[in-house]
Amino acid sequence: MSNKDKAADYFARHKESQECHITSDGRVFHSIGTAKGFANTLKDDTVKSYTRAEVAQPTKIVVQNTESEDEGLGNKGSEDKGSEDKGSEDNGSEDKGSEDEGSEDEEKVQALDALKNFDASVAQYSEIKALVKALGLDTENQKQDTLIAALEAYKVIINTEVQE
Repeated sequence: MSNKDKAADYFARHKESQECHITSDGRVFHSIGTAKGFANTLKDDTVKSYTRAEVAQPTKIVVQNTESEDEGLGNKGSEDKGSEDKGSEDNGSEDKGSEDEGSEDEEKVQALDALKNFDASVAQYSEIKALVKALGLDTENQKQDTLIAALEAYKVIINTEVQE
């Protein structure tokens, strides 16, 4: 099983996690600190990090931003990734194949249901961002207006496919 496959398996079983870290011996960790600490005990101390977005098969929707860089929310990577040290590890078991496929489909169905009820006027930024990520949409940036435009565009695509 490749590291990317292990990461996909990890994300299928840990719905709330957005990143994982895999040591050279194939162990999967929640936090980079724990992974690096363990890696220091190995001959090869390499740690490869994966995000849910890079492991997922994203749906490509490109939305051009019409506002200047000074406008909008402009959250450029301001998430604190280092404070999430849960101190546990996952050894990447390989025996959950068919179970994981069903849960990924279920997650996508839940995200599509949320999109049907999506109202940009009352949605909070964190909800918008989570929905974009759950649907696997690629956007130019993480500004609220860009994310909303991507969701609205995807909603039109979904509605068009359903009507055909």
